Amino acid sequence: MSERVQSLAASIYKEFERMMNNYDENVVKELMPLVVGILESLDQAFIDKQETDVELELLRDDNEQLLTQYEREKQLRKTTEAVSKTSFVIEPGFQLNLSACPHYLPVQPSIGSDVLHGFIPLHVTEIPGGGRREG
Repeated sequence: MSERVQSLAASIYKEFERMMNNYDENVVKELMPLVVGILESLDQAFIDKQETDVELELLRDDNEQLLTQYEREKQLRKTTEAVSKTSFVIEPGFQLNLSACPHYLPVQPSIGSDVLHGFIPLHVTEIPGGGRREG
Protein backbone atom coordinates (compact mmCIF):
# COMPACT_ATOMS: atom_id res chain seq x y z
CA MET A 1 0.00 0.00 0.00
CA SER A 2 1.31 3.45 -0.88
CA GLU A 3 2.36 5.84 1.86
CA ARG A 4 -0.35 8.31 0.90
CA VAL A 5 -3.12 5.71 1.19
CA GLN A 6 -1.62 4.34 4.43
CA SER A 7 -1.68 7.85 5.89
CA LEU A 8 -5.32 8.29 4.91
CA ALA A 9 -6.22 4.87 6.32
CA ALA A 10 -4.52 5.70 9.64
CA SER A 11 -6.40 9.01 9.88
CA ILE A 12 -9.73 7.35 9.10
CA TYR A 13 -9.04 4.56 11.59
CA LYS A 14 -8.32 7.11 14.35
CA GLU A 15 -11.61 8.87 13.56
CA PHE A 16 -13.47 5.54 13.66
CA GLU A 17 -11.90 4.72 17.02
CA ARG A 18 -13.00 8.10 18.36
CA MET A 19 -16.55 7.50 17.10
CA MET A 20 -16.64 4.01 18.65
CA ASN A 21 -15.40 5.35 22.00
CA ASN A 22 -17.93 8.20 22.02
CA TYR A 23 -20.91 6.20 20.79
CA ASP A 24 -20.90 2.51 20.05
CA GLU A 25 -19.12 0.01 17.79
CA ASN A 26 -22.29 -0.40 15.78
CA VAL A 27 -21.96 3.20 14.57
CA VAL A 28 -19.11 2.27 12.19
CA LYS A 29 -19.97 -1.39 11.72
CA GLU A 30 -21.60 -0.89 8.29
CA LEU A 31 -19.31 1.96 7.27
CA MET A 32 -15.96 0.22 7.90
CA PRO A 33 -16.12 -2.30 4.96
CA LEU A 34 -17.11 0.49 2.57
CA VAL A 35 -14.21 2.69 3.61
CA VAL A 36 -11.76 -0.22 3.37
CA GLY A 37 -13.00 -0.96 -0.17
CA ILE A 38 -12.59 2.69 -1.13
CA LEU A 39 -9.05 2.79 0.28
CA GLU A 40 -8.11 -0.40 -1.61
CA SER A 41 -9.52 1.07 -4.84
CA LEU A 42 -7.62 4.30 -4.22
CA ASP A 43 -4.39 2.36 -3.69
CA GLN A 44 -4.92 0.38 -6.90
CA ALA A 45 -5.61 3.61 -8.81
CA PHE A 46 -2.41 5.10 -7.41
CA ILE A 47 -0.40 2.03 -8.54
CA ASP A 48 -2.03 2.13 -11.99
CA LYS A 49 -1.16 5.82 -12.34
CA GLN A 50 2.49 5.17 -11.49
CA GLU A 51 2.66 2.39 -14.08
CA THR A 52 1.00 4.63 -16.67
CA ASP A 53 3.46 7.43 -15.92
CA VAL A 54 6.40 5.05 -16.50
CA GLU A 55 4.85 3.78 -19.73
CA LEU A 56 4.19 7.34 -20.89
CA GLU A 57 7.82 8.30 -20.28
CA LEU A 58 9.02 5.28 -22.28
CA LEU A 59 6.67 6.17 -25.13
CA ARG A 60 7.92 9.76 -25.12
CA ASP A 61 11.50 8.50 -25.39
CA ASP A 62 10.52 6.17 -28.25
CA ASN A 63 8.70 9.00 -30.00
CA GLU A 64 11.73 11.27 -29.69
CA GLN A 65 14.02 8.60 -31.12
CA LEU A 66 11.64 7.91 -34.00
CA LEU A 67 11.35 11.61 -34.78
CA THR A 68 15.14 11.95 -34.82
CA GLN A 69 15.44 8.92 -37.09
CA TYR A 70 12.72 10.29 -39.38
CA GLU A 71 14.50 13.64 -39.69
CA ARG A 72 17.81 11.91 -40.51
CA GLU A 73 16.19 9.71 -43.15
CA LYS A 74 14.33 12.69 -44.61
CA GLN A 75 17.61 14.59 -44.95
CA LEU A 76 19.34 11.53 -46.41
CA ARG A 77 16.52 11.13 -48.93
CA LYS A 78 16.86 14.77 -50.02
CA THR A 79 20.60 14.30 -50.43
CA THR A 80 20.14 11.05 -52.35
CA GLU A 81 17.55 12.62 -54.66
CA ALA A 82 19.86 15.56 -55.35
CA VAL A 83 22.74 13.20 -56.14
CA SER A 84 20.62 10.92 -58.33
CA LYS A 85 19.56 13.94 -60.43
CA THR A 86 23.25 14.66 -61.10
CA SER A 87 24.43 12.60 -64.08
CA PHE A 88 26.61 13.14 -67.10
CA VAL A 89 27.14 11.55 -70.51
CA ILE A 90 30.34 9.64 -71.25
CA GLU A 91 31.57 9.85 -74.82
CA PRO A 92 32.11 6.54 -76.66
CA GLY A 93 35.62 5.22 -76.14
CA PHE A 94 36.17 7.33 -73.04
CA GLN A 95 37.36 5.36 -70.01
CA LEU A 96 36.73 6.67 -66.56
CA ASN A 97 38.84 5.16 -63.78
CA LEU A 98 36.99 6.18 -60.63
CA SER A 99 38.93 3.93 -58.29
CA ALA A 100 42.09 5.97 -58.89
CA CYS A 101 40.37 9.31 -58.37
CA PRO A 102 39.60 10.42 -54.83
CA HIS A 103 37.50 13.33 -56.18
CA TYR A 104 34.54 11.09 -57.03
CA LEU A 105 32.03 10.00 -54.41
CA PRO A 106 30.24 6.71 -55.16
CA VAL A 107 26.60 6.86 -54.16
CA GLN A 108 24.68 4.41 -56.33
CA PRO A 109 27.08 2.37 -58.43
CA SER A 110 24.86 1.58 -61.42
CA ILE A 111 26.36 1.98 -64.90
CA GLY A 112 24.17 2.26 -68.01
CA SER A 113 25.42 1.85 -71.58
CA ASP A 114 26.10 5.53 -72.11
CA VAL A 115 25.26 7.21 -68.78
CA LEU A 116 26.98 6.83 -65.42
CA HIS A 117 24.67 7.49 -62.46
CA GLY A 118 25.62 7.87 -58.87
CA PHE A 119 29.01 9.55 -59.09
CA ILE A 120 29.60 13.21 -58.47
CA PRO A 121 32.45 14.53 -60.62
CA LEU A 122 34.29 17.21 -58.76
CA HIS A 123 36.71 18.03 -61.55
CA VAL A 124 37.03 16.83 -65.19
CA THR A 125 39.40 18.64 -67.55
CA GLU A 126 40.10 18.49 -71.28
CA ILE A 127 43.35 16.84 -72.36
CA PRO A 128 45.15 18.24 -75.40
CA GLY A 129 44.36 15.91 -78.27
CA GLY A 130 40.63 15.75 -77.64
CA GLY A 131 40.43 13.48 -74.58
CA ARG A 132 39.40 14.14 -71.01
CA ARG A 133 41.31 13.63 -67.84
CA GLU A 134 39.86 13.24 -64.39
CA GLY A 135 41.48 15.09 -61.59
